[in-house]
Amino acid sequence: MRTALLLPLVAALSACAAADGEWPSLAKRPGELSPQAAAAEAGIGATAAPGATATAASAPVVVSARIAEATADVERAAELLAAAKTNADSAAAAAANAAPGSEAASKAQLELSRLERAGAQIVDLRDRLDALAGDTALAASGGANVAADVAALGRLIARADALRADYDRSFAAARDRLAK
Repeated sequence: MRTALLLPLVAALSACAAADGEWPSLAKRPGELSPQAAAAEAGIGATAAPGATATAASAPVVVSARIAEATADVERAAELLAAAKTNADSAAAAAANAAPGSEAASKAQLELSRLERAGAQIVDLRDRLDALAGDTALAASGGANVAADVAALGRLIARADALRADYDRSFAAARDRLAK
């Protein structure tokens, strides 16, 4: 009896599989790849031996380009954090003696949420920098000269950590000011 019930389903699935045309691939998409697989696909983990391939030679270029993008991202995060800190601080000061449901208190909560969003972007950026550090290490293990990239990446990671510490202090201060 079960077989009779499954026959139409099997027939329909067989027809789908045999149909002409393009069907969605079941292959992993770039976002679903592990960091190691993504690096290998980008050519970052290739071995640079005598007679190295163009992929291995391009690994430092890929890493350098990603570090340049990350540098711009860190600067944007710093600007966003500075604006969010200023707005949250002034809104918290304005709401210091306001009633909990007042417009000033609501604006302060909104600005505190925007500050928190800026902090979340910094955390995300720091995670991306960690992944980039791993990719840089893969390039180095493949024989690529990434000394300048390592130094630049170290400065970016230190800057992102400083931004995170600044966010933590600012958020705590604004939150505590509103709690009074």
